[in-house]
Order: sequence, then C-alpha cells, then structure tokens
Amino acid sequence: MASSRKKDWRDEVKRVSLSEEDLKEWHCLKHLNRIVPIAPKEDEARFDGKTWEEVKEIVSNTPIGTPVGQFEEEVSFSAWENAFRVRGMLASKLCAMDELPDPEFLLQGFKRGTCGLLSSSGGGGKSFLALTIAMSMADTTHTLPSLNGLVQSRGGVLYLSNEDDKDVIDYRVWRILQHRIDQGFITNPNPVAKSLDHNFIPIDVVAGFRREAKFLIAEGNRVKNTGLARALEILIKEKRHKYDLDIKLVILDTLSRFHALDENSNKEMTLLVGLLGDLARSANVGILMIHHSSKIGAMNYKNESASARGASALVDNVRYHLTMSSVTLQKKSSLSKDKAEVATFEEEDRENLEAIFENEENKDEKIEGLQALAQNKNLVRLNFSKQNLGKSTTPLYFTRLGYGVLDVVKELDVVKEEATPEDGFPF
Repeated sequence: MASSRKKDWRDEVKRVSLSEEDLKEWHCLKHLNRIVPIAPKEDEARFDGKTWEEVKEIVSNTPIGTPVGQFEEEVSFSAWENAFRVRGMLASKLCAMDELPDPEFLLQGFKRGTCGLLSSSGGGGKSFLALTIAMSMADTTHTLPSLNGLVQSRGGVLYLSNEDDKDVIDYRVWRILQHRIDQGFITNPNPVAKSLDHNFIPIDVVAGFRREAKFLIAEGNRVKNTGLARALEILIKEKRHKYDLDIKLVILDTLSRFHALDENSNKEMTLLVGLLGDLARSANVGILMIHHSSKIGAMNYKNESASARGASALVDNVRYHLTMSSVTLQKKSSLSKDKAEVATFEEEDRENLEAIFENEENKDEKIEGLQALAQNKNLVRLNFSKQNLGKSTTPLYFTRLGYGVLDVVKELDVVKEEATPEDGFPF
C-alpha cells in the first residue's frame, strides 16, 4: 500500500544525484527552514538584520555537516556587525552647517519614527479623540482643523481597531464629519472626502483576522513574536511604494488587545514597546498606542506617574504620553455642607482657560459655560504628560458633545492653514 505521506521537495532532492552546488543549495534551504519559515526571495525576509540573500550566502559558505547550533551562532554574530555601522554626523560637518533639517513632528511633541501613548479611563473618549486626530492628519486639504496645533503634519494614517467593530468605527467617523459640516469647516465635502478616502485607513482587525491579532504572546516562560509586526511593516511599505500613500501614523486601539503578555511585568512590557519601537523606526511611522488609565490615575488626572495602567516600563520606554480625563470641580472648602455653594474650577484649570480666552470680551461667560459642562463630566482635559522630544506645553481642553464627539475649546485655526511647526527642540 502506497504511503499517504505528502511528498515535498526534500523527497525529490534525495532521489537524484546532486552536484556540489546543488547540495549546497539544498543545505542552505534546509538550514533556513530550520530557523525561519521560507519566504519568497523578492520579499527579502530578514533574520537578525540580514536579508534573505545575505543569510543564504552565509549558509552556502558553511561546510556541509556543520551543526545547526554553530550555524545559528555564526549568522547571529555576523548580523550584529550591522549594529555598529550607523554613527552620528562628524563634528567637522556639523560645525560647517548653519542649520540642521527639522525633524518631522506628527503631533505636538510626537516625532515621526517613535512610539507614543494615549491613556484614559474606560469611556473617557480616547477612541473618539484618536479618530479625530487621525482624520485631521489624513486631510491634506487642510480643511479639518489641527485641534489648536495638536496635529503638526498631514499624511497617511492607519487606524487598527482590535476592539470596536466596523459598524462602530463607521458611526464615529460619520458623527465627526457631520459635526465639522455643522461647524462650517466643511462647505464642499468632495475634496475632504477624496483626501480621507486616500489617506485614512480604518481597519477592523478582528473581522479580517477572525480573532484578535497579537504582536507578542506568552508561551510558558517564553515570549513569542507572532510576526504581526513584520506583516504590518510590509503593508506600510507596500502602501508607500505601490499606491503612493505615505503612512505617517499608526494607531493601535487598544494596546491591551494587541498582546497576550502580563501587563504588570516590566520585563514583558519592555519587550513589547521595544518591538513596536523597532517597527516605528524601520517603517518610519509614529505609533500611537491607546491604553487605559490606572485606578489612581483615573481618580487624579494630575498624578501623571500613575496615569497608565500596568507596569511603569510602559510609560518609561515610550517617548510621548498623552493623558486625558474629565475636569473635576471643587468647592471652596472640602468640608463645606452648603448645598447652594457651586463648585468651581481648580486654580490651575481656571488659569489655563483664562489664558485661552484672554482676548475675548465675554471671557467670564464662556468660562462659566465650560464650568457647567464640567459639572456633567463633559469637559475633558488633555495633558502632555511626557514629551522627550518636544517643548513643554499647557493642556488642551475638549468639550464632549452629543454622541461622544469631542471638540477642542476655542479652535484657533478656523481658516484653512497648517499648524505652526515646533521650534526650539530641547534635544
């Protein structure tokens, strides 16, 4: 009875006499299959910084019969040479330059090629804010506002939802567009819609993958890379080179759905942020991770060190951190029993809002109106909690309107214009 075992290329190789060159080719493929899944040559699958052709050449020059462990060590050692090839510019060249090219900032203080974090408590509006940011950045007609200068660049945005489905995403995008039309920002929808169709890519990851997609998963005591980061890098580069779409920002909503690690482990969160940081650099994109606040951070939005849930390494290893929460009011005395006494803004919030409405004649009336919104938890404060590569700045305030839409308090750039890029970088 014939064997039912499926034949593969290895069986065919063993049945024919091989030349020395053919034998080395088979030897090469066998080793590569042992280390990483065989990928198409044109894909240039990478192993420790080496391309397919580079690894293949190393294997071909390895004597037949070399133990696999020794081969892996040889490839890894060779790959580490690349780690020391890129150095900073020579001081002699720097001295001869009048100025350096400005780095590209995607958001205020958020540099392209780095990782950032946006944290808030559940139901705080972080997904609505992330979509609002994404749509303003993707609108290259500069019709949608820059949110008081928060959005610093315009271009492609990839929004990956591992939580909300397509229907929820579509509804939120529609609500934001309707609000901008009602405001008068969008008078002719066609150019804006065309720009968003090309530059804004919201994806329901769960629907396409049939389950939540993970960058890293835990298997016993080991952390396994699923290959999602590599697939995402290929997608970004394909959009850039084949479809003339320069994706600048990738939004992960929410971060906890994109891994299966211990959120309270500093070691595992360091590995996760390190992987995403490598992806941000290799694909030249900013990666903004949407995350939940800790219980302490939700109760006190000014406690920035405890604002993000989980291990401290998560905040320590990103270059940028935004925190958002509802503005709280206070009475003159925390012990006051006077029910008629109206709670007011804390001193810091009042000073910030007075600065926003500094040149307005009815400043006090507007602040009182915002105070009424704050009583119903409909005034949201966005803190720039961490900016390693940007200037310190005052918080932004957003009003929560019907259906969860967020609108920045006193939009400055009502006309079509780009936000002023940052200057005086502190690095």
